[in-house]
Amino acid sequence: MGRPLEYNATVVGRTDLTDTLATFLIQPDQAPRRRPWFIAGQYCLLGLNNTEKPFLRSVRRAMSIASAPECDGPLEFYVRYVVKPTSQNPLTHLLWKLRAGDRIYVGAKVAGAFTINFLAADQQDVCKALARKDDDKFADIAWEPGPLGHPRIAGAVGYLDCTLHSLLPGGAHVIFTGFVSAAESNDAPPLIFHRGKFATA
Repeated sequence: MGRPLEYNATVVGRTDLTDTLATFLIQPDQAPRRRPWFIAGQYCLLGLNNTEKPFLRSVRRAMSIASAPECDGPLEFYVRYVVKPTSQNPLTHLLWKLRAGDRIYVGAKVAGAFTINFLAADQQDVCKALARKDDDKFADIAWEPGPLGHPRIAGAVGYLDCTLHSLLPGGAHVIFTGFVSAAESNDAPPLIFHRGKFATA
């Protein structure tokens, strides 16, 4: 689980739209040096320490900013409660206990980009590690940050650096679409996963 967090923001408002959907207004302690400091569709981390179960330590998750970029007030987040979490320390279960005046952690950076890694045929163990239900999937994986600051896995056959374009509903998932800003590849055989089995081409 994550290390203990130092809170740097305050919940100044909350509206429960349904039992499983709420808006949170969060005011960072320090105002950004420049505005706008994010663009529509970007994300930032929200985090909480689990004080009821200290052995679980802290949890952070990326949440979409619903505020308009030119807004001068607190950040607004629409958050859906995870009814059947896969994590032992789900953020939404902690968020739902917060009220106005409570403290929270807000990441210093916003993100609206992502990197796609294409694994090599001999990286089945890496693929399995990333498929684990774990808060720190990269703990035992060799990687280095790419131009966008996102992980580029060592030994991969290629990468796509993308800027976020849109989010689309996909059943229980969210589908990210993006514009490719940089690409890199080599001639190593790629890893393929199809119908429950690993293969290569």
